[in-house]
Amino acid sequence: MAEFRFRLLSPEGEIFSGEIEYLSCFTPEGSLGVLAGHYPLVAKLVPGETLYVRGSDGEHWFVLSGGFLNVKRDETVVISDVALESTKEEVKELASRLGSIRNRLEIGEKPSADREELELKRRIKETLSSMRTGK
Repeated sequence: MAEFRFRLLSPEGEIFSGEIEYLSCFTPEGSLGVLAGHYPLVAKLVPGETLYVRGSDGEHWFVLSGGFLNVKRDETVVISDVALESTKEEVKELASRLGSIRNRLEIGEKPSADREELELKRRIKETLSSMRTGK
């Protein structure tokens, strides 16, 4: 399968940069898959799981807090406040919880959902930090 250049960025810096075969992430309209030669686009990303496939390395799963996707002819870039790599199961659970909180915010459960969203984002950042420092 043809590869393309992919970069995943967060406020902490570059999370990943390299050649991949496939990228899957979520926009407000639903799941979006990107392959080499994809038509250029810019899209808003919603909280959820993101997957990229890299040759012999296989699947790499992340949970994103939302962000932006920029597909260009020479590279694809994802920018997100929080990007936490983990197992497929853990990523799906975190993404589901964050999505549930977002849904509650949309239907008016503002005070409790705001606190829960902030707490979940804090826990994601702490987990990411501990993974990087090895603590």
